[in-house]
Amino acid sequence: MFLGIFLGACLSAHADPLEIKSALVFTGQTAELRRDLDPGWLSGLPAKQYTGATVIDGKWEGLSFRYRLDYDQTRGGEGPSVFNNERSGGHLLQLRKKFLLSDRWALSLGKFNENFDNAHYAHVLDFLNDNIISSDIDDLAARVRGFPIAKLSYNSEHFWADLIYSDDSSTDTTYRFNSQNPNFNRGIRQWLGVLRANFEETDVTALVQKPSDMRAGFGTSFVHTPNAQMQLYGALFSQRGSRQPVLRNIYPDRASPLGVDDIYTNNGSYATSRLMEDRWYSRGMLGIGWTSEAQLSLRFEWRHDASGMSSEDYRRWGQIVDFHRSLLPQDRTAAALNIAWDAQALRSRQRDSFLIRIDRPLDNDLSVALSVLVGRDHSALWAPRLRFSPAGEKLDTWIELQRTAGREGSEFGSALERTRVQVGLRYLFD
Repeated sequence: MFLGIFLGACLSAHADPLEIKSALVFTGQTAELRRDLDPGWLSGLPAKQYTGATVIDGKWEGLSFRYRLDYDQTRGGEGPSVFNNERSGGHLLQLRKKFLLSDRWALSLGKFNENFDNAHYAHVLDFLNDNIISSDIDDLAARVRGFPIAKLSYNSEHFWADLIYSDDSSTDTTYRFNSQNPNFNRGIRQWLGVLRANFEETDVTALVQKPSDMRAGFGTSFVHTPNAQMQLYGALFSQRGSRQPVLRNIYPDRASPLGVDDIYTNNGSYATSRLMEDRWYSRGMLGIGWTSEAQLSLRFEWRHDASGMSSEDYRRWGQIVDFHRSLLPQDRTAAALNIAWDAQALRSRQRDSFLIRIDRPLDNDLSVALSVLVGRDHSALWAPRLRFSPAGEKLDTWIELQRTAGREGSEFGSALERTRVQVGLRYLFD
């Protein structure tokens, strides 16, 4: 409704044509789940999911928008926890209008995303992006949602500056398995001051970010392009406190790994907030991308996050899970609930992770890609994908397999999803 009123008001004052493009998107996926970390089928993760969507993109007089109308069906669970849910609705994913105030000043308003680093996966400055971990990084299914943003920009010959305000406090950020808040960036108000400069082959960014519920943090990033085939890039961010919560009973050094607090109750929380900790947490990434003349693309990224789980944290986490499993014969319902809460701690990744990605076109219509995300404990997420795009790039089809592998208790060896297979089709209309 808001979009219709907004466009109607604009069109009534101007006669310029409105450019519209639309697409149909269908995806289906099936997953094999590890039941040892969810014996009570409490996670709500679907074993099967089917989605159909119409995506509409429009442009007019500096205004751009994306609207998605979709139908979604999810199935999963077992026994009393079985579910078969259907959902349909419309979503305004993107809306942006840029106002030129002068030759150097501009104001952008709407719902959109902003990028401050060049990462493919290992984002560090992803304040205004949903970093959907290793899943549809290219957004083939057109799911990426914007943030409510007001951005004042200044441009000169040598540098660019932005003052950004975002208020996403109306978004539900309940922490759960199916959370739509994968990096805990949703549901907050925040200010950002951004300064960019170019030095021949290198672009440099410096910024300060101030969330409403945390102290200010400081970051920087760079992109170095020595030639048309190679890019080197990196980013660093440091802040007192962390938006990533930690499992409440991962104890500090020399504390007992088991005790009375290892039994969760309805009066407590399984996660401890670190929003206002005095400790400084830093995260950083380095990456390199290279593309050959034959369009073979290679990318390597390393990411370090001091707020992630250490090897000792994982060891203690494994002890807690084993303890809760031992309670299954005594009280299966309570023990299963505790184990399901334990599993959510793995939303906090290890402190170090590595991405290797290879893309290769086989001919004009067919391409293959392989992404491998590796944790410090050598567990891995493998994601090969085959993509077929005939008919002048109007039709796009793909099939992707994701497989987690690793020893028991490792990061990916303990992931609830062992295997996921997704097929997708997208058709673009003129």
